[in-house]
Amino acid sequence: MIKAKGPILKSVLKYIKGHLGESGYEAFLKTLPEDIQKVLARPILTSEFYPSDIIVGIMDAYVKQGDLDAAKVFHDMGRVSADEGFTGIYKIFLKVGSPAMMIRQAPLIFKSYYSQGKMEAEVVSKNDANVKITGAEFGHPALCTRITGFIERTMELSGGKSVRLTHTKCESRGDDEEFWYGLWE
Repeated sequence: MIKAKGPILKSVLKYIKGHLGESGYEAFLKTLPEDIQKVLARPILTSEFYPSDIIVGIMDAYVKQGDLDAAKVFHDMGRVSADEGFTGIYKIFLKVGSPAMMIRQAPLIFKSYYSQGKMEAEVVSKNDANVKITGAEFGHPALCTRITGFIERTMELSGGKSVRLTHTKCESRGDDEEFWYGLWE
């Protein structure tokens, strides 16, 4: 089972807290299964890997408790994660970079945040790229949909206009890999 580092879990929790408010967030946490509550009772460490079923469990519970559009929420969580991830010293990468440069760096970013899987990124031309992930075994569309939002927002933050990202292959739909095709102006 794939694991993800603390910032991914933190961004999911921050998204939920931002939408529910402090009291709604605290009430939501009490509805989570005991194993998830035990994980959340300890500080979430940036360098620690967390099982994806914990992260997916939180994402799914949030969607179900509010009867929300899962694909939209998971996608938006990824976008928020990009906004959160590229702050402070990391913001310089966006200022000096471009969507093409960020796509080229994506495999290094992926490798540092996920315990397994291999990302390959190919800039096809000045304004389009392919991204492929193999061996990740996400097991749930919450994770790859979140990554879709993250990639899309990163392309926008690095100067891409009219970004369009299409997730054409998905393990949760029976494909043997995750694949995205991105275009920007």
